[in-house]
Amino acid sequence: MHSARHIAEALLALTGKAMMADDFVAFHRHQILPQPIETFEGRKMVTTPAQMQVVFASVRAHQKRLGVTRLERHCAEAKFVGRENLEAVYTSYAYRNRTLIQQPYQSFAFLRLVGGAWKFAYCMYAVPGESRLNDALLNVPQAQSVPLST
Repeated sequence: MHSARHIAEALLALTGKAMMADDFVAFHRHQILPQPIETFEGRKMVTTPAQMQVVFASVRAHQKRLGVTRLERHCAEAKFVGRENLEAVYTSYAYRNRTLIQQPYQSFAFLRLVGGAWKFAYCMYAVPGESRLNDALLNVPQAQSVPLST
């Protein structure tokens, strides 16, 4: 059996590679729906593949505007919560060639084992002062996002 950290790192690598290749199908196969997406700015419940594809396209458009050529995500900590669930904290780094072009940020993810494959079931992105990425993740007008304090 693999360690929780090994599983999280593998899933981060697969989804990161799919994102950089603009491959929504490969990205989506590692997601569970419905899935809440949260940032400091609010939360959004993604319930359909079409909604997930809109968020994916929005985040990729943001990355392309910044000129991201490489995305690195490293698991800082992970632990099993039962046999078919794990929690992970990871840090994301966005580069243009060798230059870090966005402040690294941490995320908390809940992963679940479904049909023999680990998938993302929840993600909270801690992106301070980077409202454009928050907007891309939530992909909703500010008036429609749900503040975390409610």
